[in-house]
Amino acid sequence: MKYTKDEAINEILKRGKAIKAKRDRAITALLSCSSLLCVIVMIAFIGVFAKTETETASMNYGAFILNAEAGLYVTVSLVCFILGIIAVIVFENVKRKAGSKI
Repeated sequence: MKYTKDEAINEILKRGKAIKAKRDRAITALLSCSSLLCVIVMIAFIGVFAKTETETASMNYGAFILNAEAGLYVTVSLVCFILGIIAVIVFENVKRKAGSKI
């Protein structure tokens, strides 16, 4: 089947977008897995190095480097960070679904 020039250009653009979307999904999966691995390694290091002979009041929330009073700040910042991650994931999914319907 022979395409007209406009149909051929549209087909090329459509295939290019599909290839780019597939590559972006692969990169996202790779970065997600590597960040999960980094978090696991960081938690393991904290678990290993937190076993010091310090008083347990300063060990709240894994913040063995900070004062005991800083525990609330650590908790609030962690919750805000997690909410930011969730918001980005939700918005990306909405954007992807809206883009595929158009």
